[in-house]
Amino acid sequence: MDQDALKLLRLARTYLDKRDDFKAVRILRKLIKEKRAEHYPAEWLAELYFDRREWKPALYYAQSALPHSDHPDKMNHIIGTAATACGKMKLVREAWKALDVQDSYWQDIYIGVEVQEANRKHVYRAKMTSPCTAEISSVPFPGSTLNAGDEVLVDRASKGLAYDATESIDILPFLDRLKRHFLKVFSCRLEPCSLSEFRMLMYLCQKKKIYFDVWSNSTVHYLGSKKQKNPEIYLGLVNDQENSSHHVALAGQRKIEVLKVLQDWKGITHKNYYMLRKH
Repeated sequence: MDQDALKLLRLARTYLDKRDDFKAVRILRKLIKEKRAEHYPAEWLAELYFDRREWKPALYYAQSALPHSDHPDKMNHIIGTAATACGKMKLVREAWKALDVQDSYWQDIYIGVEVQEANRKHVYRAKMTSPCTAEISSVPFPGSTLNAGDEVLVDRASKGLAYDATESIDILPFLDRLKRHFLKVFSCRLEPCSLSEFRMLMYLCQKKKIYFDVWSNSTVHYLGSKKQKNPEIYLGLVNDQENSSHHVALAGQRKIEVLKVLQDWKGITHKNYYMLRKH
């Protein structure tokens, strides 16, 4: 690499660090066009476009950089994720194979999806469907960016751990929504009930494919110091106290399906629900 190209590369790095993307991109594209500075410009552009959620250019530059990159795992990570967003499944399979990621291993594993919404970080429970996609299983609060059942693209780089009553799950950053799921969302309060009665409602929802969440006991923001690199969150789905009242949310295709689940629960447990409302 000649000295002039090295100076331009360093200048581009300075612009990238200062978040001056326009000037950095102009220099890096110039170096690529003139075939100077080896693989670094393409690698840096791949990372830049990945951070900006621009999947087509991220995929293009990651593929260009991969053969000679000093960080093949990072480039394959970008390729696997960006190709998923672009629907290029052959490239997806090649990238995950290079990273020794088995697609079947990730299916049905639960995670927490971190989403930045209105100056707050929310974490929603989701079920993995591939190494970088998941289906939102929580019922987000009204006004949220996401809906229950949405298929989302996530970054495989873990941001920490979340805990519920029975397990710890990885927190993965939200990248993009791939498919929107339009469901009718209802909330209501349950009459104070035992844990077994409460879990009966969860079971009925699962059986009837109704999304279920506990809004009165949802921790959706980080706990502890802002300086924590890998913060821990408690996703308290089930309150451990007996005979507690819960504010719950249910989401389904039709109102009659949601009402049927609530009525079945009422008939089995002889407990009532009240303040039912549609959102």
